[in-house]
Amino acid sequence: MQVYNDILEPFILVFTKEGAFQATDRFDGKSKDEVLLARMYSLEYRQTAVSLALFASDDDLRAYNDMQCFYQRGSEQLGQ
Repeated sequence: MQVYNDILEPFILVFTKEGAFQATDRFDGKSKDEVLLARMYSLEYRQTAVSLALFASDDDLRAYNDMQCFYQRGSEQLGQ
């Protein structure tokens, strides 16, 4: 369950309103986009993705791949 939560966290951040995001001290004043991209490209996130690949169903892996396409398009728009 934790692997799924960790994989979905960036997706949840995408749909969090900027005002709600800035209202917390959890992210040290960084913008939502900065946090999102840092998480997506972190070693920890990639290790979690490998864990997912080891035990997730085929349907789960397809959904994960679809999410990655979504993130990639978003990061291209941000110029990353």
